[in-house]
Amino acid sequence: MKKLIVVAAAALASAGCTSLFEGSYQSIAVESNPPHAVCSFFDHREVKFAEVVAGDTTYNVRRSRMPITVVCHKKGFKDATLELTPVANTGNMVAGLFTDIIMTTHYNYPESISVELEKM
Repeated sequence: MKKLIVVAAAALASAGCTSLFEGSYQSIAVESNPPHAVCSFFDHREVKFAEVVAGDTTYNVRRSRMPITVVCHKKGFKDATLELTPVANTGNMVAGLFTDIIMTTHYNYPESISVELEKM
């Protein structure tokens, strides 16, 4: 009985491991060539939720199992589009599996992206 209590306590203590250590949001650094392109972030429903100037900042996105589309534009260049596909962080899925799945915190997007724009 004591072993069962210890195991149960350990399981509860590790619940939501990713959400505790990595949080529900992550930063993505955006770079572009040429520098300072304006990049818009769209969710899986094609709803724009952010716009940043590449190279000036990082942007915090909510972790999700759904892809994000980034469209960058700059005068005199063709628009460039990238799809950011989240990857499951399987190392953290074992501990706190149910909490992390519900909160989708065990998914990660790339930490940085680089966008190449072509001249028109």
